[in-house]
Amino acid sequence: MRSRGTRRTGFAALAVTVALLAPAAVAGAQQSPFTPLPSAPQQTQTQTTAFTTTDDGGIDTGLAFLIVLGGVALLTAVAFFIIRDARRRAPKEAPNPFVSETVTADAHRSAKDAKRKARAKSKAARAQRRRNR
Repeated sequence: MRSRGTRRTGFAALAVTVALLAPAAVAGAQQSPFTPLPSAPQQTQTQTTAFTTTDDGGIDTGLAFLIVLGGVALLTAVAFFIIRDARRRAPKEAPNPFVSETVTADAHRSAKDAKRKARAKSKAARAQRRRNR
């Protein structure tokens, strides 16, 4: 018993073979390529009558202007609402991706602590120098 995959592959191979051989059979039924071409069919003359109309079937210039004006107004309205919605949904202030608020607050506090420690060290060093005179 064959598996489904093998059946499908066999069917696909058969379909490709038939598709490739079909044009060859049609080509064999053609005439020799060296025979002269058949003559072109004779054209018959037809009598044409001229119609004169005052309406060219197009739209009026004023109507065309109104259509263009309406299109511009529609595009402007769509752009306005898209921009308004984007501004409403955007964050109020763009945060700096390299600095977070906790880092700046901690940096300020640590800078204060560093100054306080530096002052205490220098005060202790002065006191030490006085004692060692």
